[in-house]
Amino acid sequence: MPTKHGSQRNPHGKPHNSSGASGDDTASTGKDARKLRRKRVFGGNITTTSSSDVALPHVLDPLQFAAARAAEIRTMVQGLTSSSGARRAHQLLPRHMRRRAMSYNVKRLPVRLRARAAAEMASTLRPGDKLSAKERSRRHRRRASNLRAAYAKRSAKYTWLETHIWHAKRMHMQTRWGWRMAAAPCEKGVRAAHRALRTACTICDVSYTGTIELEGGEPQVLAVLREHLLPPPTDRVFCGDVEHKFMFHAAGGPQSGSLAVCPVTVLTDPAARAGALGDIASNRHARLWIQVHPATVETVETALRVTAGDAASTDPGPTTDPGTTKERVVVRALRSELLRFELRGPACTQVLGAVLDVCSAPDGGSATSAGARRVWEAVQVVGTPTQLRRHTVVGLTVNDPRLRTRCARTDAPTDDAPPRMASAAAVRAMAHPPAHVAASALWDAATRAALRPEHQQSTKDMHRRRQALLVPGAALPPQPSDARIPVLLVQQPGALATKHVAPPCPTSRRSRASDARHKQRRRREARGVSDPPEALHGWSGCHGNGPGCPAGYGAGWDLLLPAGWGMAFWLAFVHHGARAIALRERHTALLEMGVPVFPRDFPDTEAYRAAAEESACTASDKHKRQPRKCRVNYDVLHVPSPFKTDWKALVSSAIEGYHTARCFGGGLEEVLALLVQRGGDGTAGDGALEGVLVCVHVDVLHRGTAPARALVCAPTAADLRTLHRTPPGCSTTDPVVAVGPKHRADTAPARPVIGAVTSGGFSLARGRGFGVASVTATGLLRLAQAHGPAAVAVQGRLPDCAVRPGISAIVLVRELTSPQFRFARISVCSGYA
Repeated sequence: MPTKHGSQRNPHGKPHNSSGASGDDTASTGKDARKLRRKRVFGGNITTTSSSDVALPHVLDPLQFAAARAAEIRTMVQGLTSSSGARRAHQLLPRHMRRRAMSYNVKRLPVRLRARAAAEMASTLRPGDKLSAKERSRRHRRRASNLRAAYAKRSAKYTWLETHIWHAKRMHMQTRWGWRMAAAPCEKGVRAAHRALRTACTICDVSYTGTIELEGGEPQVLAVLREHLLPPPTDRVFCGDVEHKFMFHAAGGPQSGSLAVCPVTVLTDPAARAGALGDIASNRHARLWIQVHPATVETVETALRVTAGDAASTDPGPTTDPGTTKERVVVRALRSELLRFELRGPACTQVLGAVLDVCSAPDGGSATSAGARRVWEAVQVVGTPTQLRRHTVVGLTVNDPRLRTRCARTDAPTDDAPPRMASAAAVRAMAHPPAHVAASALWDAATRAALRPEHQQSTKDMHRRRQALLVPGAALPPQPSDARIPVLLVQQPGALATKHVAPPCPTSRRSRASDARHKQRRRREARGVSDPPEALHGWSGCHGNGPGCPAGYGAGWDLLLPAGWGMAFWLAFVHHGARAIALRERHTALLEMGVPVFPRDFPDTEAYRAAAEESACTASDKHKRQPRKCRVNYDVLHVPSPFKTDWKALVSSAIEGYHTARCFGGGLEEVLALLVQRGGDGTAGDGALEGVLVCVHVDVLHRGTAPARALVCAPTAADLRTLHRTPPGCSTTDPVVAVGPKHRADTAPARPVIGAVTSGGFSLARGRGFGVASVTATGLLRLAQAHGPAAVAVQGRLPDCAVRPGISAIVLVRELTSPQFRFARISVCSGYA
């Protein structure tokens, strides 16, 4: 406690002594500490008048003071004059002096730092790049001459469709094959397009397809075609009443083993042909169009020009008249002269009938022929194009569609009632179209030139005429000055009706109740009654996999127009209810129909290799951007090539190339017979079958999908036994073995790989996984020889065959991101888009 005099007692009870020796020592110690601190600060020369007086030094030595602060000064000067680490010139400024865009605009920096900033910008440029000049003002950029110059600069990179502006406002655009095209719509997805394709009408602009015209004598043109097309064309191709599909091969022809280039379609002008049908020796004229995918149009054109020059010099065709003049085959590339729209769905005929106003009165040969008119009227009465012969061509001449364009968009008619009954005359017209039903003025180059945009009536004049109508919204009456547009309609059959028969399975014991349920289901299917939803989840061997793609799915018309009329017809179709789709929806619809799409389903072409390499780079970059713990470990999953299918290793490492055995209208029976003929005695080890691929459909039996690059494997006998003992959704799991990157060469699935899926996913029409794949011919024959329960022979050359002729076979499909194998059924795919 404090005492009376303010002193405190110590723990022993005695007060502290504030004076004495101990106090003097404390005071002296404090003075010495202060002197020492001053000595450090002021360099050591401190003069004091007395030991007890504390004052500032009278003399300061600058040299000693600077020497004591040399390190700090050196660090400060270095920080002001140079950058440390990754700092750039604009980062040397204090924050209150920094401005926006300093990193690429040196004018915003102080003058003392501009040279350094310019050097830094020049050092970061890639080889060949230049420093971007100052952007011109909008007034300068909007001048007519500058707009034309900017357009010409962009035209060197890619080409636009006539409907580009309409698509760019509503869809995601991308550059592919030198064209700027719509990739996917912004509003809806694949399901909306699938519903429109089933119940209404869809439209897609495929005007990027290249067109090459061949003109000359029939023998010479036929000789040129036979050098490149497979199957070999005959004189039937010159009739012109149907569109023909072929596979184009490179120089040397398919007979010499040259690789395939791309699928093509051939249209022939029936009016250019003179003389009797089948008389090839006569001197007749032929003109046809070959429509090619834009990725290979230059390759096809070059090959045709080379072959046409050879055919002009030496004509291989027979002749009976020694004095017959040999015509030279002329090859022309019709760039930006034709447009092509794809209309699909049950309501496409009604939409076409609402837009196409067929000219009624003859006008100097510009009106539609009487035979084509009867066919078109019969199709409109029936309401569906599936009643016509496949790929029938109808030539029409129609009025300007702007005369009947609606101001507001309406939905396409969705009538679920059965097709109307046509008259006997209409049925005869559709079953046996009259001669020259495909004749059209669209084949004439002068007619196409007269219909260019500079010769059209302006939209402003159309609006002025529409304002003068007494009834608003009524159609404008055609006038003699209005344009008459020749068009060609090509029927597309869509998905074909096939008899689906379940694949043969190893014998299994089924109860009487299961057999009874199976028989009842067969009776209901025969009467056209579908199973209830709960019955689809039952299990009865390999059956019960739900309905397939309905017949006629995706049927419709292809409309060919002269250039310059794209937007007029496009807006008319959209206003009458056609739903516009993009490239993604089109490929999905073709996959639903089971049609291979070029180039993704043609692994033996150069276009596929280029597309696969680009896709592999994109997928690899995306995979590497993910954290290591979040991405798929393909080494553990035994996947040696996760981003691109290694077809050479899949086919055989001893051969250099590979090709696909195309099937034109046949089934698995024909393909097996072809493979047996090539393989000699039918053994899988024969070298004649090495390097041969077969395009097949992959239909997953139950759960799971068949995505792109999924592996197609041959099942073992134990797998087939598991198929009958396991409920729906069964799968076979591959044992996962932990292997490092150095063992990548030894990582392989337990089942032999016989192929890979090129495109696939979940099928909305089937309700399960579906895809298009390519399998090796040797693997297919091994599959037929190893697991055959019955003695089924193909032309008496094959032993026990697990593949039922003309039907399908059981395989295993494995996704690259999963160790599981799913049971699937493969069947030979015929045709292509």
